[in-house]
Amino acid sequence: MNDHSQDQTRPAGPAKGTRTSYYIAKLIGGLIRRPVLSLTAIFAFSALCLWVGMGLDIRTNMEDLFPDSTPHVVRAREVREKLGFSSQVKFIIGSPDKDANIRFATDLADRIRQMPDIKSVELRTDISFFEKNALLFLDMDELQKLKDRVKRSVKKAVKDELDAPTADGNAAAPTDEDLADEEDLDEDFGDGNAKAAPAAPAAKGTSVLAEDEKAVEDEIPTEEELKETYGLDRFSEYSIAKDGTFISLKVYPTINPNRLAESKIMLAGFEKTITELNPASYHPDMKWAMEGDYHKKIEEMGVITKDLTNSTILSAVAIILLLVVFFGNIRTIIFVLVPLCVGIAWTMAFAELTIGYLNLMTAFIVSILFGLGVDFSIHGVSRYMEERTHGLPVKDALISGLSKLGKPMFSAAMTTAVTFFALALFEFRGFSQFGIIAGVGVMICLGVVILVLPPLVVLVDRYLPERTPSFGTRLGKLPFFSRTLKGARWTFVVTMVCLVALTVGLKDLVLMDPDMSKVMTKTKTTTNDFIKQYRAKVERQ
Repeated sequence: MNDHSQDQTRPAGPAKGTRTSYYIAKLIGGLIRRPVLSLTAIFAFSALCLWVGMGLDIRTNMEDLFPDSTPHVVRAREVREKLGFSSQVKFIIGSPDKDANIRFATDLADRIRQMPDIKSVELRTDISFFEKNALLFLDMDELQKLKDRVKRSVKKAVKDELDAPTADGNAAAPTDEDLADEEDLDEDFGDGNAKAAPAAPAAKGTSVLAEDEKAVEDEIPTEEELKETYGLDRFSEYSIAKDGTFISLKVYPTINPNRLAESKIMLAGFEKTITELNPASYHPDMKWAMEGDYHKKIEEMGVITKDLTNSTILSAVAIILLLVVFFGNIRTIIFVLVPLCVGIAWTMAFAELTIGYLNLMTAFIVSILFGLGVDFSIHGVSRYMEERTHGLPVKDALISGLSKLGKPMFSAAMTTAVTFFALALFEFRGFSQFGIIAGVGVMICLGVVILVLPPLVVLVDRYLPERTPSFGTRLGKLPFFSRTLKGARWTFVVTMVCLVALTVGLKDLVLMDPDMSKVMTKTKTTTNDFIKQYRAKVERQ
């Protein structure tokens, strides 16, 4: 009997003396006896895990990356407890009619104040204090110039009164009392030409005095002149454009902007309120828009979600292409991907039940598990296919291949998981939470391969039997990957060259950059023309 015949007739099962292999063989034997029931229970549980995992929120707040005892986090929360959230929603309203804009903004503010989770609405501002005391905030140079101008005005008025002609047409001779009053005036006011201490030149249009207008210098400034010169006429109780075409109001909700679901419900409620008010009933050309912190958070989350989706799709496509090259048939690709997807679903459920959310670091855990968890599926399928090429039937090949591979795969999974679990010692949650989820995820992916692959293979083979079992790799046909000494040398040389090239930038990764703003997601806010016009007329006036 040749060697091939001996391979075909050798008994299946684990090697004697390996306890781990024995128990894995017993488990596989029980699963493949009732493959339909086994897969039904596993897929039902996986569906439940997927539903639980779908509830995972992605929090982009930097506070969620640091321990609760961090001084900055403690102070920030104390401030919020007293003042609430400072995040706002800004409503921008515009039409050619100023009065219509004010009426619509007032009605909208009254409606929003009656809505839940609203801390305050800011439409009208009490400006009486600024109108009364604005001149008290002038700089010393301007105050000195005003003082000198008043002095000259008073002295000029006194001098004009003293020089006023009498009934006979001659100036009245000053009496002793008049001379005493003039001396007192000089003593109190000086000569009215005292120079202010050197100061930086005032901005254009901010000084009352005009050096080339002597007549104006001798007059006390009127109220209208002061308002125009110092911008007091620009004070308005509304945030409104000068021509009245735009007005805005600010709403301060009590909802945490990081809770996107609640934020979206609130914004939808605002839109419904505006629709009920019917802006066109105030003016046919009435327009409105919303912007603010809540919109930025939603847009930021949209960018993160898009990146997560793209990275997951890219990982899946890359893995499928490699599987096609390595195995060369769809059957084995299904055997690899199904356990992997089940393992990821279980990991997401674990993250939801233990931590409850994903942060900026753990948000990409799905892509990470695609690369880490697929190893166990590939090893399991490879061992099964190898046993099949030796002539073993499906069930015996599963028991023999997976049971003997159980201990090595368990050791590999444990070393990887322990490395991730070491990150749990960090107080920085970006590392600790990632280590916990990734470590548990690796162990789950290993366990799922033992639970899902055997009944899945048996069930597929029952309805689509494999005619000619084969195992090989398309890459093996390439000279570069051949097992010759020449190929090994070239492989070693190329690997070392790539390693040296990759270590060039290693020095830049030694120190950790403490600037956490670089971690934040960069968004590209799209501003429509209506909002741009508002900013040009109101915020920059």
